[in-house]
Amino acid sequence: MSGGLGGLLIPLHELRSQGGQRSLPGPAQQLKHATMRLGDYFRGYRRTMRSSLPPREVERRVNAAAMSILWPVGAGVAGWARFGRLRLKVREDMWAIHAPLTLSGRIVAEPVGSRLRLHYRLPISLYLFFPIWYLSLIASLLGSLAEGAVIAHGPELAIIVVMTTFCLAAPIYLLTVSTSSADADFQELVDFLEREAQAKSIPSGMMS
Repeated sequence: MSGGLGGLLIPLHELRSQGGQRSLPGPAQQLKHATMRLGDYFRGYRRTMRSSLPPREVERRVNAAAMSILWPVGAGVAGWARFGRLRLKVREDMWAIHAPLTLSGRIVAEPVGSRLRLHYRLPISLYLFFPIWYLSLIASLLGSLAEGAVIAHGPELAIIVVMTTFCLAAPIYLLTVSTSSADADFQELVDFLEREAQAKSIPSGMMS
C-alpha cells in the first residue's frame, strides 16, 4: 500500500457484495496482497467458516495456539475464544507502526461441527476516535470564528489553512500507514483458523 491516501482508493482486488455486506472472494480466487479501500476499514470484510469440531474444541484450540492479548511482547496471532465468541488480531513487534484490524464474531454450534460468523474491521476505539477528532476540529474552528480570532488575510490565514489541512489529513494518513498490511493480516488469521480449528471458508453463494 502506498503511503498516501490515493493508494487506498485504487483497489487491487475485486470485492463481491453479498446482501449489502462486503466480502472477499472465495478461497480459490483470493489474492493475498490486495489493498483495502478506505471505506473497507469501517465496513470491514465478512467471512463465514465451517469447522468439523464442536464449539468448545474450537475455543480450546484457538486459546492454546493464540498469544494472550495481555502479553505485550511477541509477533503473531493474538486473541481469545470463549462463550461462543472469538476475537483475534495479528500483532507485530513492539516498535512496528501497526494498527491491527480485528477479526471477531460468533462460534455457532451445528448438528456436525461449528460455524464461525466473522467480521474483520477496525477496533471499536477507532470508530470512536474519528468522529471525536473531526467534531473537535470543527468546534475549534467555529469557536475561533465566533470570537473573531481568525484573521482572513495575511500570514495568519496561511498558517490556519496549513494547520487545518494537516489536522484533517493526519488521521487518514496515519491510518493508511499503520494498516498497510491489513489484507495480509486477514489472510494470516484465516490461515490460523484453518490450521488450528480445522475451519474452511464457505463460498458466499453457499452461505445460509
